[in-house]
This record gives sequence, structure tokens and C-alpha cells, in this order.
Amino acid sequence: MTTPRAAVLLVGGLGTRMHPLTLSRPKHLLPVAGVPVIDLQLRRLADAGVRRVVLATATHADLVRDHVVSHPVDGLDVHTHDEGTPLGTGGALLAALEALAPDRDEQVVVANGDLLTGHDLALQCAAGHDGTDVVLHVRAADDPAPFGTVDVADDGRRVVGFREKVPGPPGTLVNAGTYVVRPRVLEGLATGGVQSWERDLLPALIGDGALVVAHRAEAWFADIGSPTALLGAHLALLDGTAAGVVPSGTSIDPVSPGTLIADGAEVVRSSTGVGVRVGAGARVVDSILLDDVVVGDGALVRDSVVGAGVVVADRTSLRGRAVADGTHVTTDDTPDDEGSAR
Repeated sequence: MTTPRAAVLLVGGLGTRMHPLTLSRPKHLLPVAGVPVIDLQLRRLADAGVRRVVLATATHADLVRDHVVSHPVDGLDVHTHDEGTPLGTGGALLAALEALAPDRDEQVVVANGDLLTGHDLALQCAAGHDGTDVVLHVRAADDPAPFGTVDVADDGRRVVGFREKVPGPPGTLVNAGTYVVRPRVLEGLATGGVQSWERDLLPALIGDGALVVAHRAEAWFADIGSPTALLGAHLALLDGTAAGVVPSGTSIDPVSPGTLIADGAEVVRSSTGVGVRVGAGARVVDSILLDDVVVGDGALVRDSVVGAGVVVADRTSLRGRAVADGTHVTTDDTPDDEGSAR
């Protein structure tokens, strides 16, 4: 069983669902159980045998580039391709493939950058060894509306229809965001403008008779595009629910070395970045604290993602929030529809 040696990660989105945290960083650099999402993805690709990766970047491209340079993955040659203006998932993929320059018949793994999955990538690749053009990872969903709905032929394999984000009954097969693509099928499709893989390219390929097949795997899976989803993935990694997501050799140690936890304080099922201080009697529960957060004496932080440099005042409660970098939280804060992390 052979896994492709090349991959493209689509990490150029605006991250609007993750605001305000993504106003100053891409969502791919946010941590899950103390490990940046992009590190989990790159190490997992390396585990599967991938050796060359192009990151399709646009928003915060410099931060992505600096991170991968300072956090190399053994055995993995990683390059970034800055689109400048976001080109959509399809335009980004076509531009990244040009930069990657694979053989036209070579299998290339393509994955969305806000995706964590525990499915067996080698098995998905094997589903395309008969010369298929595209292999989609699909899974059943209780609510298919947030995903692309996949229709398969009677053989249960060939994809005959694809509709992006439409309602459907529970158990409908949906696109799980990892593809194995032969570049030949995309030749001549680039326009240089915004193109969507899900809305433009993939339906067109199916309509034109490309051999697109489904690989069904029901492994743990999460789209970490929102603060709520990020926290859910964080807790799943900590409690072991997210089987197969943690790459070999990756240590899950969510409390950063050097975190100052005062007498009587508790940090429970939470992660901390560099320079975090938790005051006397304070409690941090089911939360993610980025760098240089200060939690005051007697304060409570629960079910929240707290941006860099945030100060939570003494005896203040912060519940269910996504808090922008540098904010001073001085009064009890409860969630509303905007910025809620739960």
C-alpha cells in the first residue's frame, strides 16, 4: 500500500468564523491541547509517508511561513505559496499544484487546513490506485447541512453528484475534506481568479465524467473553524476521543512550561501558552489560554478561548467566550451570539 509523496494544505482562508481570534493570526496556528493545528496536520502527513508539502496561504501568510520555518517536521519539505488575495479553495489548489509541480499522474493529497481527522490516509490513497482521478473521504453526518453532500452510484463507490452545504436527512454521506487528486484532471482549469473546489471544480469534474470515487471512513473528525469547534477538538484530544489524530512522537502536554500557577489555583482540562500567569485561588476550566494571558486572583475562566495578552481581572468570571488579543476583562462576561466559544 503506497501513500502519495506530495500534498497541498489549504490554509489561506479569512477565518471569519473564528473572529476575533483570527484578526491577528490564522486559525491554523491556534493550539489544540497545546499543539498548533498545523503541526498536527503536517506531522500526520509525514507519518503517512508524504515528503513534500505546499501550504496555500493568503491571509497572515507571513505568520504561517515563519511558523513552519521555526517548527520543522522531520522528513518533510514544506513550502508556502502566497496567493496574495485569497483565490478560494479551488484557485488556491490550482496555484499550489503549479508551485508543487508534481507529475501529472502522481497522486497528491489535498486537505483543508481547518480539518482534523483520524481516518487512515493510506487506505484512502489505495482506493485510487486503479487510476481514478479523485478520491473523496466521505462519512455519514447527522446534520449534513454544514458540509458538501455526496451522491454515489449503486456500486457505493463512484461519485455521481456533489452539492455544497444543502439540507438532508441524517446519515447522508458528506465530504470530509481530504482528497487524493491526480493533477492531470485539473489541467487547463485555472482562471487566475477566485474558484471554489467545492462549488465550481468538483461538480464540474463529476459532470464532465472524471472518475471521482468515495472512500468512506467514520473515524473521529472535526472542522475546527469556530471557537466552539476548537474547544471541542481540544477536549477530545485530552480525553482520548480523537483517536488517530495525534501523530507519532507528539507529546500532549497542554500546560506550557513556565506557566505560573499561584497557590490554590486550578488549571483543569485547559492549555496555556508562553508566559501565562494564573492568580491565587483562580480556576481555569475547559479553556485555551494563548501567550501572556493573566488570570487574576479568584477569577474564573471556563469554556473560553482567550487571546494573547488578555488580562482577566481579580474575581471576574469569564464563561463561554472567545476574547480578542490584548483585552482587559474587568466585569463578569457571559456569552452572546457574537464571540461565543460555546
